[in-house]
Amino acid sequence: MASGSEKSEAPHGPPFRREGGRVILFLHVQPGAKRTEWAGLYGGRALRLRVAAPPVDGKANRACQRFLARTFGVSPAQVSIVRGQSGRDKTVTVEIASSVRHRVYKKTVRRSTKLHVHDEQNDARMGDTVRIVETISRSWLEFAV
Repeated sequence: MASGSEKSEAPHGPPFRREGGRVILFLHVQPGAKRTEWAGLYGGRALRLRVAAPPVDGKANRACQRFLARTFGVSPAQVSIVRGQSGRDKTVTVEIASSVRHRVYKKTVRRSTKLHVHDEQNDARMGDTVRIVETISRSWLEFAV
């Protein structure tokens, strides 16, 4: 029943997945809506999210991040768009930090890890096994304003 325009980056299955301390969401974002809200499922494999911001200069992406941060009760820095920066179909990672008790100081400590990776050929797909190699620090993060 899904037409060619209702494709999603999500694999067959639920529109979200939990991996360790992260939740991975598969979204279909509709920018320029009257208000920002959930709008059900999109093709059975992605969650439909209406965003009030226009799709100009990343405003819809930032609004999507803020909305998801409020929904999950985390900071916007813990929500990242993994795939689909310029499209409607997006893969979003929400980092959920774990709290552990420090073995020496007996206080609760928050632990989380976020890796920034780059795929030059843009050929990696969801579910692929990748090897992460530490390289010299020349990432785009150094030059971000």
